[in-house]
Amino acid sequence: QLSAWARKQRRIKDKISEENIKRLNEIGFTWEGTRSKKKKIDLNWDKFVAKLQKIHKKNGYVDIKLLKENDSLLAQVKQTIKKKNDLSPAQLEALDALNFSWEEKKQNIGKNIYKWQEIYFRLENFYNEHGHSDVPARYMEDKSLANWVVRQRLIKNRLSKMQINLLDKLNFTWSPKASKWEERYAELVAYKKKHKNCDVPIQYAENKQLGRWVNKQRVKYDTMDTNQFKRLEQLGFSWNPYEEAWNKNFEKLKAFYDKNGHTKIHRTKKNADFTDWVIQQRYNFKKGKMRKERIAKLKSIAIDSTS
Repeated sequence: QLSAWARKQRRIKDKISEENIKRLNEIGFTWEGTRSKKKKIDLNWDKFVAKLQKIHKKNGYVDIKLLKENDSLLAQVKQTIKKKNDLSPAQLEALDALNFSWEEKKQNIGKNIYKWQEIYFRLENFYNEHGHSDVPARYMEDKSLANWVVRQRLIKNRLSKMQINLLDKLNFTWSPKASKWEERYAELVAYKKKHKNCDVPIQYAENKQLGRWVNKQRVKYDTMDTNQFKRLEQLGFSWNPYEEAWNKNFEKLKAFYDKNGHTKIHRTKKNADFTDWVIQQRYNFKKGKMRKERIAKLKSIAIDSTS
C-alpha cells in the first residue's frame, strides 16, 4: 500500500500543494523513482514503440483493430490507452506521431483512415496527370474526390501531421483564393514584362480574366491584404490609371508651356494622341466639365487664353 501511495504522489505531483511537496522533499522522497526501475521502463517503452513503428510503416496508423493476431502487443496497447494520463509529454508525442488511435471501444478509426488513404491515392493520380492538386469543386469525372478536397481544407486542424504532410507533398492548396491570386499575379508580371506597364484593359482579349482581376484589385484598394498590396506596389501597379495618365499628359503640356509660353501644339502623326488629349481638355475646360483641381492646373498654364 505504501509503494502504491508513493507512485501515486509521483503521478499527481502537479496537483500536490507546495507545503506537502516540501514535506516529502524533507524526508528525501524521490520523484523519479529508482534509477534502475526507470531504465527498465524506458527500455520496455522503446521496444513497445519500435513494434508500433513497424505497424505504422505498413498501415500509416496504429489501431487496436490491427492487433488482433498479436495478443501480447494488443494487451500493451490497451494498457497504454487506460494509462494515457500517466504518460510523459514525450511519450504522448511519440504515439501521436504514429497516428495512434486512443479509442479502445470504437474501432471505426482504422476504417476511416483507410478510406482517407484510398481517396488520397486518387488525388495523387490527379496530381500526376494534371501537375497540381487543385481539383475543381465541380469536377464531374470524380465528384467524391472534389468534395473530399474541399473537406480537407475545412477540417485541417483535425488532420494528423502525417495526413497534412502527405497533402503538402502534392502541393495541396489550403487556401484556394490565395492560390488564384498568385496565379493572376504571375500573369500580371508576364504582362508587364511584355507591355512595360500593369495597365491591363478590363476587356483584354488575350486574357479576360486578368483584365477583370486587375480591375478588382483597384476596387479592393482600401481592404486589400497588406502583403499583396506591397507586392503590387513594387511591381509598379497603377491604382488609378486614368488619373495617372491625365497627370502625365498635363506635365508634358506644362513643359511645352514653360518652353514656348503657350499651349497651342501643332498636330503631327507622331503626337496625334497627345494633341487630341489637349483639345479635349480645352473643350472640357470651357464647358466646365472638369474637377476644380484640374481647372486650377490648366489655368496655371493659361490654357483658356488659347483659342
